[in-house]
Amino acid sequence: DCVLRSGEPKDSSMVGRRVAQLRQVTCASRGYIERRGLPRTLEEFAEHQAVNYVGNSGRVLPFDFIVDGQPHSVTLRGPVSVNSASGYGACCLAGLGFIQAPRYNFEAELQSGELVEVFADWQPAPMPVYVLYPHARQLSSRVRVFVDWLAERMASAS
Repeated sequence: DCVLRSGEPKDSSMVGRRVAQLRQVTCASRGYIERRGLPRTLEEFAEHQAVNYVGNSGRVLPFDFIVDGQPHSVTLRGPVSVNSASGYGACCLAGLGFIQAPRYNFEAELQSGELVEVFADWQPAPMPVYVLYPHARQLSSRVRVFVDWLAERMASAS
């Protein structure tokens, strides 16, 4: 009946409703930072490793930052590339490198110090989340109720 997607929708045959704008965090495990050091500039960051995320395009997604109002993208080398959110987080926690992901996924680990945030002042643009459903004259009431509920729940994660 519907599907949840992060990022800007690419399928124009579907109706989309944005249900969230998720703040992102750039972080690595405490162990990784102890071994490799904490980067202070994007130039230093470029010398670090990443758990690279492979997007739907089949390409590794860069790390995005907004510095003094200007967008910057950095692609890091890394020992592993993944295409699942759970694998992304697990590899980061195992000390394999930096990730950039929705903050709510890692709030507990950031609070405990298990993960260390970098460049808090240079956060990327929030990640949009959409519910997509087919064009229809009459949207079913169950989909409408679900979408409204999801938008309310996701607002607390934004």
